[in-house]
Amino acid sequence: MKNFVTSLIITLILILSFSACSKSDNSEQEPEKEKKSVLYVAGFESENNREGAVYWKDGIATKLTNGADYASADAITVIGSDVYVAGTEKSLDGKNMAVYWKNGVANILSDESNEASAEAITVVGNDIYVAGAEKMGNKHIATYWKNGQAIRLTDGNTSAFASGITVVNNIVYVSGVENNGINDVATYWKDGIATTLTNGNNYSSATGIVVVGTDVYVIGQKHNGTHHLATYWKNGNATQLTDGLKKSFANAMAVVGSDVYIAGNVKFQTKEVAVFWKNGILTELTNGETDAVAHTIISDGTDIYIAGSERIKIEGQSGINVATYWKNGVATKLTNGNNNSNAYAIAIGKE
Repeated sequence: MKNFVTSLIITLILILSFSACSKSDNSEQEPEKEKKSVLYVAGFESENNREGAVYWKDGIATKLTNGADYASADAITVIGSDVYVAGTEKSLDGKNMAVYWKNGVANILSDESNEASAEAITVVGNDIYVAGAEKMGNKHIATYWKNGQAIRLTDGNTSAFASGITVVNNIVYVSGVENNGINDVATYWKDGIATTLTNGNNYSSATGIVVVGTDVYVIGQKHNGTHHLATYWKNGNATQLTDGLKKSFANAMAVVGSDVYIAGNVKFQTKEVAVFWKNGILTELTNGETDAVAHTIISDGTDIYIAGSERIKIEGQSGINVATYWKNGVATKLTNGNNNSNAYAIAIGKE
């Protein structure tokens, strides 16, 4: 009997040990699947001769407005599953309003009685920053909104516009232009303190800003008396991207490690050609048969994404602009070309 009990105990121990091992093996978590990159592009598409704000997620359009009146999506950022878009929409009385959409829900930033625009957006933690301008009296005031609260960057004595925004270590950097009474002058503001990037003798403008460590990059153009010249400034020092013999524009910038990417357009003969520069080396995205422009650029360190528009020829008509993005130089049309469209901003999300 004693031997039987001993055998039974040993058997039970073996069964329990096997069960424990089996449970442990089955409970091991499978490696988490790597999230897929998703491409977001923001812009507009016309319908019934009215521009409507839209963004495309991997080529699939989401309309942000109903097409009843003019609207455009000019900036986009994606945080987790949330999609933030900034742009402009007309009010019922026909005035442009600064607006941002979070997951398709509109938030009006400006006083609907004033003309206003939103050109850039960034999200840091729970804070939403939007940069643009609002007209007070007969002057536009460079403005950014933090969680809907307006912060004025200029005093309204002359017109000014904000075009880009980034926040680093709780410091707010904004790019734009301020008129000096004669010319628009490329300017950036660091926590509200203005730095002008040219002497103001000729027109200049800043279209975007990137901050990496202690380095402040501002993208834009300056005029040499004959042409606009694509230019960027690093810590206030200008780098001209073309030889000055052709009109050129620098519209957006991305800095990845030691590489500086810039999107824009250069006029060759009679046509605007969409281009980008990598560390100052020019690459043409279009062949110059029709006008094209590159408005925005982003890189994940491996691939380069650029968005803008290319004009397609239509027999008997002047042609139609088609929202387009290029991945490593290969073009993808975002619309079928039946209506005018354009792409102004680009972002990469994960899901």
